[in-house]
Amino acid sequence: HRDLHSFPTRRSSDLPHYEIVGTLFVLAKLYRRKKDYKTGETYQRKSLAMCQKIYKDPHPCATANLNDLSYFLRKQRKYKEAIEALEKSLNLSKQLHGEKHREIAVAHFNIGRTYQQQKQYDRARTHYTKALAMYQEIFGEEYSLYAFTQEGICQTYIEEKKNLKQAIELLKKTIAMKKRKEEKEIGRAHVWTPVTDQ
Repeated sequence: HRDLHSFPTRRSSDLPHYEIVGTLFVLAKLYRRKKDYKTGETYQRKSLAMCQKIYKDPHPCATANLNDLSYFLRKQRKYKEAIEALEKSLNLSKQLHGEKHREIAVAHFNIGRTYQQQKQYDRARTHYTKALAMYQEIFGEEYSLYAFTQEGICQTYIEEKKNLKQAIELLKKTIAMKKRKEEKEIGRAHVWTPVTDQ
């Protein structure tokens, strides 16, 4: 197997091109799978820089790169830089989609997770709650990321050893939602269609 460094990225030209952006983006994802976060960050930054040369802000290319960049930064405990990348992604997403959109909810969730990793639980819950409200309004409570976000809020209470009663109630609610969703999926899977003689 060839090392990922040996794959061509056309550095000889260094001219911005959307295909090179895509290659750099994929390379970053491959290093993410290898858990080589430092190298992944390098390729993600290259993808972002070239993306910004090609497209004018706001553009989905930039929001995607900034969001993925924040992952590499979090894994290296560069929390301040991760928050900055996510806030930029959030602002660009608002320019692209308005105030209510799945990408905006995802950005709030990721900001919440980053604050949680720093044990800044109040800030984490603020962003988790924003993501939760947006998921509920757009998709409803049975949306998978709604439950996932609710579990994030519970984790902050558990880690903080505070409001454990509220955490328990939220977890019970999450379990009930998951059961309802599972029952609906099972029901759809077992819909019986009678066969008629031709």
